[in-house]
Amino acid sequence: MTDPGGLPVAVGADQLEAFCVERRSRLLSTALPADLAREIADAWRVLSAGRGEDFRCAVRSSATAEDGADASFAGQHDTYYFVDGSTLADHIRACWASLWTVQALQYRTTHGVADETVAMAVVVQELIAADVSGVAFTANPVTTTDDLVVEATWGLGAALLDGRVSPDRYRVARSDFAVLERHLGSKQLAVAADGTLQPVSDEERERETLLPQALAEVCAMALRCEEAFGGPQDVEWALAGERLWVLQSRPVTTLASPPAPVTPALPTGIFVLAKPLVENFSGPISPLLADLLECAVGPRLKVIYGRIYADISGYRPLMPWVMTDAEIARYLYSMFAILPERRRLSIPGLLRLTAAVLLAVLLLGPLLARSRNMPDDFMDGFAEHSRRLADDPDIDPLTLLTTLAMQPRLTSPLGLQPIAVNITAIRGAFWMGCVRLMLQRWTPDLPPELAVHLSHGRQGVRTAEMGQAIEGLAALARTTAAVAAILHGATTAEATLARLRAEPEAASFLAGLEGFLVVHGHRALRELDPCVARWREDPLPVLMMIRNQMAMSTDAGSRLERGFEARQAAATQVRAGLLAAAPRRAAWRWRLIDFAAARVGYFFKLRENSRFAHIHIFDALRRRLRVIGSDLLQRGLLRKWDDIFLLRLPELDAIAAGEMAAPAIQDRLADRRREQRQWARMTAPMTIGVEIDLEPDRYAADAGTLLRGLSASPGQCRGRARVIIDPTVDATLLPGEILVAPFTDPAWTPLFLTAGAAVVEVGSFLSHAGTVAREYGMPCVVDVERCTERIGTGDLIEVDGSAGTVRLLSGEAPA
Repeated sequence: MTDPGGLPVAVGADQLEAFCVERRSRLLSTALPADLAREIADAWRVLSAGRGEDFRCAVRSSATAEDGADASFAGQHDTYYFVDGSTLADHIRACWASLWTVQALQYRTTHGVADETVAMAVVVQELIAADVSGVAFTANPVTTTDDLVVEATWGLGAALLDGRVSPDRYRVARSDFAVLERHLGSKQLAVAADGTLQPVSDEERERETLLPQALAEVCAMALRCEEAFGGPQDVEWALAGERLWVLQSRPVTTLASPPAPVTPALPTGIFVLAKPLVENFSGPISPLLADLLECAVGPRLKVIYGRIYADISGYRPLMPWVMTDAEIARYLYSMFAILPERRRLSIPGLLRLTAAVLLAVLLLGPLLARSRNMPDDFMDGFAEHSRRLADDPDIDPLTLLTTLAMQPRLTSPLGLQPIAVNITAIRGAFWMGCVRLMLQRWTPDLPPELAVHLSHGRQGVRTAEMGQAIEGLAALARTTAAVAAILHGATTAEATLARLRAEPEAASFLAGLEGFLVVHGHRALRELDPCVARWREDPLPVLMMIRNQMAMSTDAGSRLERGFEARQAAATQVRAGLLAAAPRRAAWRWRLIDFAAARVGYFFKLRENSRFAHIHIFDALRRRLRVIGSDLLQRGLLRKWDDIFLLRLPELDAIAAGEMAAPAIQDRLADRRREQRQWARMTAPMTIGVEIDLEPDRYAADAGTLLRGLSASPGQCRGRARVIIDPTVDATLLPGEILVAPFTDPAWTPLFLTAGAAVVEVGSFLSHAGTVAREYGMPCVVDVERCTERIGTGDLIEVDGSAGTVRLLSGEAPA
């Protein structure tokens, strides 16, 4: 049995593909009627007359079912750019043939469009050599409100439409074109007038594509299209010089039947945002990583709205105080900083907590004992171990993750268990408490931040030493003019490395860079996210860090020396205080304090270095997934190998079993991209299942001039703020300026060499920002809500790392 278009009913994926291939082949192999071919040639001569030999056109589909109120068919049929007269007829036939792709046929079936009702016209347009191009929606396609949404990027719009660039995005008021929301995209690539994909310079990436006048002109043009067609429009446009061109206008079909918000099925229970994990991601995590983490960690961890949450039910029985669910959630969200004002002891909870601690000590006793005094390099073999497992074709991604991260064994070498080592290093917090308690009891008149200075400024912290390595490469580049010139002109890693390899004087620098990548190549910006390319794959961020460091005068050695000097000064001050308070007891009291402080320094170093090692787990996971994704790409099931991150584990199983064909996969990927975009625009709730109120002055006081956070490194600093969102792009930081950032990871370390202080939106005392700041002896405040919005570059601010506050100043000069 067949339908009117000749398609067998209920066919399998292979039959469907064969049917479509046969239809397309017949169209592509059939010559155009002679009279039609002549008409096309005549029309081309008219269109191209006087335009020169380089004149090119765009060949665009316009099917009769396209751009209706219920289905736009956007992206279902083919469009070709940079077509000349010699191949025009072939591209017209190819447009017609795109009626019979599997993707287009399934789209028609889904929307109830019969094949016999569809015909295809082809539009041949002059190709505009655009300086800027984009799309304009006269109604918000996400919220369905009537504000305008404009997206723009450099060059031609092909890279924007197929998702290869992140454009500038404007939300504009319909009445007066006032900008309600502005987001500058990364715009890494641009399609040039000759059709090639070119990298965009750092200056252009940071610059807005549309000035206010041009933005208003685009909005006015879009509204004229809406008036002409009688409804909200999706308008493609191009700006060449000062002239604005309308390329296409079609209905915003999503407004006819607004899609339901992408809302996950919320699990039963009460969940708290896991800030120690969330601080490692700048947005929602991928669906595949979400599945892997939930399966590996278990039911106590849930990924909701693309963010990681912890189930409080595992903490509730262990609370030593009588607390409501809201109080427990607030306590956990504040990283154990906010307890109820009035609380009473819970004897059952205290007994359960004591039993749990004793049980943990018994179970982890051998691990605790083995990790109490290890050399700095004992985890160096984990890199090769993780690479070997990642290259094993018989190990699936989930098994790889659980083997490397979640299965410590008593008989396994300790160096192959970085996650377990990282967990045991938390006892550094216990020793820090001991240092604070002893100082408070024996030297109550001394500043409490001396406990931090005594415990840090020690050698062997891998991330702090990475800053020294970057400084060494920068110093090497400074001494070679040819290398410096190449780095200053760097736009892509591939082009920059090619130029360096062709430069004889760059041999020493290249050897140093290779050595750096051998040690640090597994790291990346947002390094816990396997979606992100490692420095080994794309060393451009490293080259940018070196280039930025070349312009700075402060070196890592002096910063580490500052931390050492702060520890020595604190030791002198504490010993003098002990002598003044109790001369006869001063010696043994100092030995106790010094021992406890050394334990703090060791365990905090162990925690940071074990993180350096366990990042190899996510590097190995990316390696394994790249092999699987590349195989799916070769089989025509994916368009890019890293689309695999948008799939879920059951879907990978279905693909492996032959139960999902390419069209179904692409539909699923489109849904996931929409889902990820929606979640990226939302602010993740602090809790799920219960409402909490933080202390009224937790994040604001003094009419908004005082911002509160958590102390991560003591000290005070007054200076001008420098807000930096991406250290590989906007990394200019003058000596003494205060770094204000959304989060930090190792890619930010070189900036700490120059910063007078650091203010970070998310983080904790044990986060990367706090650890590096303490080693460098600089003030740092973390968990300062929306600090990158409330503080602007150039603002005069005062950071009190000891109190965990940031004060906005005005009309004063830096100290």
